Amino acid sequence: MVKDLLLEIGTEELPSSAIYSGIEQLKKNAEKTFKNHRVNYKKMNSFGSPRRIILYINSVEETQSPLVTKVIGPFKKDAYDKDDKPTKVAIGFAKAMGVDLNQLGVEKGKKRDVVFAEKVEHGKETINILPNILKELVVSLEFEKSMFWDHPDLRFSRPIRWTLSLFGDELVDFSLDGIKSDRFTYGHRLFGKETILINNCSEYFTKLEEKYVIVDQNLRRNIILGEIKKIEDNKVEDKIIEKIKDKKIKVKIIPKVLDEVVNLVEFPQIIIGDYLEKFLKLPKEILVMAIQSHQRYFPVES
Repeated sequence: MVKDLLLEIGTEELPSSAIYSGIEQLKKNAEKTFKNHRVNYKKMNSFGSPRRIILYINSVEETQSPLVTKVIGPFKKDAYDKDDKPTKVAIGFAKAMGVDLNQLGVEKGKKRDVVFAEKVEHGKETINILPNILKELVVSLEFEKSMFWDHPDLRFSRPIRWTLSLFGDELVDFSLDGIKSDRFTYGHRLFGKETILINNCSEYFTKLEEKYVIVDQNLRRNIILGEIKKIEDNKVEDKIIEKIKDKKIKVKIIPKVLDEVVNLVEFPQIIIGDYLEKFLKLPKEILVMAIQSHQRYFPVES
């Protein structure tokens, strides 16, 4: 049986660079940690927005894979007599390993053939090991600039305000320096302030979007680029655009600025603005630099 796994780290507003770093680290660390703990899954993704970093794993096995360890035992000549019948040495080795005599194997050793046994450690239920795994993942995140905030044992880019953690519809119960995991999250700071109850991992993305939060940074990027394309194609009704509708419009997009803008918003909406024509007397390079570097806007050229 499998279930989806969700971890959301809710924070104060994160810098754009910290979001990208957190997204990358969380997935990379989780891949390594889940492998070490022998927890199999189908697909893993990490997401981020100004107020949250998220890990979402599809189809996680409900039980760890068994751990099979090969244990080398006595020499074959000591474990079996000339008729290949087990001696007391073989019987004792099998008993110590907790296996039947017919489960013992023989392989070539450095000097002579040896007897071996495969010791099987059955896996634990995943829900029982997840609290330590998820806590370990949060603590593992490192940022270029991080500080101690409300809790003296945890360094983070910004204060952590909540953690949401579900395995299917089960709460993964752990505490992180006084912050107890729960099944609640929060929508957009201005448009969706209400507490949101998440009953199951599968409803997480839909419920947040209803409260004006698009969790997937790639989707936010596509929305921004799609709205810009509408402006360039004169498919937007706007008084400012009306003034230049007969001219070919080009929005100047710098990848670095776009990357930052994607993580400055949780629910992107394009707004068109203008400025006084007298500023056009300034060199174009100065205008573009001010618009992009200081305002995080996209210049429109015609």
